[in-house]
Amino acid sequence: MKASFLPAYVVVFCAACAHASMFDLHSVKMALWFDGEGNNRILIMAVPTIHGSQKSELVSRIAKPFMLSERPTQDLNIVSLYRIKTQVEYDAHERPLKFVIDISNVENTRQLGYTTKQVTLAAAICIRSLFPKKLGVPLVVRDGTKETPIEPPKNPPTTIFAPENSLK
Repeated sequence: MKASFLPAYVVVFCAACAHASMFDLHSVKMALWFDGEGNNRILIMAVPTIHGSQKSELVSRIAKPFMLSERPTQDLNIVSLYRIKTQVEYDAHERPLKFVIDISNVENTRQLGYTTKQVTLAAAICIRSLFPKKLGVPLVVRDGTKETPIEPPKNPPTTIFAPENSLK
């Protein structure tokens, strides 16, 4: 009689394991940098991504490198190129306390013509596209130990241009 319950346990255990390792396809907005013929710009674009079960882990994806198949070695994500990190801080019940754009280690790795403020704004636009302000979770910029609240405009731009004097 005990042996007849064994298949039921195996099915329940396998179903639990499959659920724990499920992935989801979602799109996340990224700040992609394009240059060419004097048309240097950042475009805020939806990019498909595969992620685990928590939607909040998408926040860290905003700062991950993004490459096209025809340019497999060129990162187009300007947040990644400037070495800015995006993350979520949680309370003891795994609820988000705040979204953080960490500029402590910012570096313009390719000498692009954008200010840290412009790239930070692009990251804020991407985060708020996933988690609107109405959810009540604050968005801050962290520089070392200093934190400053930031919010993108109500109608955020989808294109950010480099300042004219910074273009070479």
